[in-house]
Amino acid sequence: ATKLKQVDAMVQMYFHGKREFTRTGWLAHSATYPRPDPLESADCRGRVAVVTGAGSGIGLEVARFWASRGGTVYLVCRNAERAERARAEIATGEGRGAVHVLLGDCGLSADMRRVAQEISAREAAVHCLVCNAGAITHDRTLTAEGHEVTFATHLLHGTYLLTEELLPVL
Repeated sequence: ATKLKQVDAMVQMYFHGKREFTRTGWLAHSATYPRPDPLESADCRGRVAVVTGAGSGIGLEVARFWASRGGTVYLVCRNAERAERARAEIATGEGRGAVHVLLGDCGLSADMRRVAQEISAREAAVHCLVCNAGAITHDRTLTAEGHEVTFATHLLHGTYLLTEELLPVL
């Protein structure tokens, strides 16, 4: 009788596993699984983001998302026209947050220090820093400070220096 119970339990476990833990089971369960979107419930009210390279592309989309969730966002751009266009575009969208433009070239240490000082003077805290600015040139090009443009923008000033300068409020 004990052996029969063991065999019965094994057979039941086999069919349960075959039904629930194979491709058939996965398809059945995945069809009814709720797929929550964590971004839908994101609330950025009372939070501040700084986004470099926010004049277009990924930077613009990050800034747009932050503002649409009620957050304050600083667009750090080197081109005033592009920056203003991005600000206007975000403001006319579903944005409820404040959008500020700070002009600065992420390849220049003086600009990144000034941007960090302006933000630190206005905000008690920065909750999100997106170092997105980029610059790629075909020929070796130096900044006014003598650094290679891509290196200075992507790493030296646009990422490292800006982060270092904002650490007190991050």
